[in-house]
Amino acid sequence: NPHLNYFRSYPLNQLQSIDKHAKIAIQGLGLSCHDVLSELTCGRGGHFLFDENDELTYMPSGNEPEKIYVYSRNCLPYSARGMNEKGVGGQYQARFFTRAAIDDLREKSGCFQLDFEKQLMPILIHEMCYVYECTLNEHWIEPPTKFQPSYETLQVIHRLMYPLHDVHFPSYDLFSSWIIQFVEHDLDEAYRGNIHSPVKAATDVLRDVRDTIRYAVDYRGLTPESHHSFIQNICPIMNRIAVGP
Repeated sequence: NPHLNYFRSYPLNQLQSIDKHAKIAIQGLGLSCHDVLSELTCGRGGHFLFDENDELTYMPSGNEPEKIYVYSRNCLPYSARGMNEKGVGGQYQARFFTRAAIDDLREKSGCFQLDFEKQLMPILIHEMCYVYECTLNEHWIEPPTKFQPSYETLQVIHRLMYPLHDVHFPSYDLFSSWIIQFVEHDLDEAYRGNIHSPVKAATDVLRDVRDTIRYAVDYRGLTPESHHSFIQNICPIMNRIAVGP
């Protein structure tokens, strides 16, 4: 189709060739999407102003593309990172999802290769539940071995990972309203910070245990089927709820 053109996200300066009368579609809502949006808006002279309600309003320059559409293959925007309250080197020290736990799984199963979804994901979810409840109740449960997550906490973590599970929208307007509320709630939690917000403290666990996840996955640490599922299914969830803008 001579009326269509495809651009990779980087280098961003190549996007300068896009005419202001063009209509743009951006696939994905991650960090690259934000770079592209910034280049096509603020990078072309647009800017943001605070209105009387202390909310940001975009003031176009007139040089932006005529229309910019953004979409996600899973229909979900990336969650915002919680405001960093841990400092530069602050990091949560896992109680359950540890190298020792992974070594123990391998020793007990008699196999180096693990199934991430069946063997590791339950421990990771348990860790997130622990941090969520401790943050919510404002005290750490000691010893951690006493902790058992409530049904409500398990549902919270499940909804973070699968917010569209068993959710149906009879109309586009209802879906649009749900998305707006979803983003507003997520931003409210992000502004509370990654220590004071139970939600963001829980999702920040995924960032803080990344080295342990690598320890489990690297060097053929998962079965071939599990490795494929990890890349295709688990990684996108982790990226969406913990590595977003």
